[in-house]
Amino acid sequence: MLFLIQCFDGASGGTLRPGARPDHLAYLESRGAQLKLAGPLLGDEGPIGSVFILEAEHLAAANAFADADPYLAAGVFERREVTPMRVSLGAWAG
Repeated sequence: MLFLIQCFDGASGGTLRPGARPDHLAYLESRGAQLKLAGPLLGDEGPIGSVFILEAEHLAAANAFADADPYLAAGVFERREVTPMRVSLGAWAG
């Protein structure tokens, strides 16, 4: 099953992001083919959060992925939403 994970930066997210970025990227790369898409959400001044599409067996596994992101531990993310999804149209649609 696919999950859309949206993470939103807190007030200090922009300041904390650069220091945590190497660990964040290494974490994402360690997920291999399970991670289908990852990238920053952009505001006028730069990143305001991140979005991921993750393949996982269940919601608890998707939440565990989000909980283990180094950006969360570093205080970059203030809030997150994990939502199951299904592809209906586009390049990923079967």
